Parts: sequence; structure tokens; C-alpha cells
Amino acid sequence: MDTTDAAKQPLGSAYLLGEVLGAGASGQVRAGTDREGNEYAVKLLHPSLAADPAVVRRFVAERDVLRAIRHPHVVAVTDLVIEGNTLAIVMERVDGGDLRDRLRESGTIAPELVAEWGSHIAAGLHAAHVQSVVHRDVKPENVLLDESHDPPAARLSDFGVARLLGEAHTGMLLGTPHYLAPELAQGAPATPAADLYALGITLYELACGHVPYAARRGPQAVLAAHVHEEPGRPLGVPDRLWEIIRALLEPDPGRRLAPAGRVSDELRAAAEELAGAPA
Repeated sequence: MDTTDAAKQPLGSAYLLGEVLGAGASGQVRAGTDREGNEYAVKLLHPSLAADPAVVRRFVAERDVLRAIRHPHVVAVTDLVIEGNTLAIVMERVDGGDLRDRLRESGTIAPELVAEWGSHIAAGLHAAHVQSVVHRDVKPENVLLDESHDPPAARLSDFGVARLLGEAHTGMLLGTPHYLAPELAQGAPATPAADLYALGITLYELACGHVPYAARRGPQAVLAAHVHEEPGRPLGVPDRLWEIIRALLEPDPGRRLAPAGRVSDELRAAAEELAGAPA
């Protein structure tokens, strides 16, 4: 499809699709507008998912749940569209890249920003958890930076994909191995505590530029490390920030720092203490 056609491609009766913004394992993200010209990001799920009756059923059932998650640090899902063999999640458009982009640019992030952005992510998780929604795939790629704020605000995205696939594919190991909580690797159901573990891994990576078990080869070796090993403390991470990261990486979900609202508060306080600390 050429770009001229793509810019005018209709989606349902309400939207027009534009250029490709990105792509991942679950589908492609396109720019979109409604008939009034409002801008959105539209995730078109992979055709194999659109052909799965369980996913389609979740689309029908979950629209109101996903649209109910509203928070300044969550990229809101505004609509779910089913059209023929196309399933699309319509979201707020946030221009500014994601935390993975920021890591590629700078290598590591200053402790104050690690704590501040972590507080934002935890606050977004809290908004979802009170709606009984578990994200299941917290990682830098799924945290967008809203540059309408100074410094940019972190906003958690892809709740729609996590919710739809997590509920439709029961028994399927979802999420990215490097960010997966030990209990999920052992087959336990996803709970809010698993999101907080993934947040801990994300903060670890922001602070030192790599995940704890980066040297392990293959998904199974990574999962085994989450279950049987403890992450080493990276050099240069301030005590206060490390205390929070280590509490989030507690292997026992019942002893992990929680709930997400408390995590957000502690990280916000830590950000104030860490002002000016070097990356």
C-alpha cells in the first residue's frame, strides 16, 4: 500500500488511518484521525489475533473496562474497532518517543528522573489495578514520554493489548522474559504484584543501562534466573533508589513493595531526595 492510500485508509465509520508509527509482536501502530480531525494512535492487531475468536470476544466484552482507565500517566484507550478481519485499539496520541528511545540516546538515566518517571508509572498502574486490570508487559517500550510537560511525563501504554491477550490466551506465557516476575515464570496467574516486579526491572535498567540478567542466553535461562537468582546491585545507584528497586524485585510476591499507590509515593519522595545526583 503506498503512503497516499495509507493516509486516506478508512477504519470503520469514524476514523482515517495515516502513516506507520511503529510495529511490534502484537501488531502495527498507525497515526489516525477521526472525522473531526482529532489525532490518535491506532494499534492494528496482528491478523492472527484478529482471526482468534477468543480475542474477538474479549474485544466485545472489554470495551467499557479499558475505556474506564483514565489517569494522567496512562495513555487512554478511547475506542475498540472491529471491522471485518481488522481489530484496532484507538488510543491517545503521545509524541515524544518512549523510554527505550531515551535509553538508546543516553545509556543511563539520572536517579532523580528514574525515581520521578517510576512514580508516574506506578501511579498509572494504581489507576489500572483499582479497575482490576493487570498490565502484564511493563517495560521501557511501553512507557511513552509526554513532552508537553517539562521534564517530560511518563505515560504507560498498551493496557489494551495486555488485557485482551492476557484474558483470551489463558495458560499462555505473556510478557517479555527479562521483565517477567518469578511467579509468572512458574505458572502462577498475573496479579498487580507482577506489574510491580516488572516496574522494578524497568527502573533497574533505567538506572544502569541494562536489565539484571542481560548475559543469560535464551528465554528459559532468563526465566530461570528470575526464579533462582538475586539481582546484583549496580555501581553508582544511590541507596534510596536501590532500596526501592530491591523491594520491587522481592521474589515472593507477598513480600514485594506494594500496592502501586504506595510505590508511587515512595518514588516521588525519593526523586526529591535525589535531585542533582549524577547518572
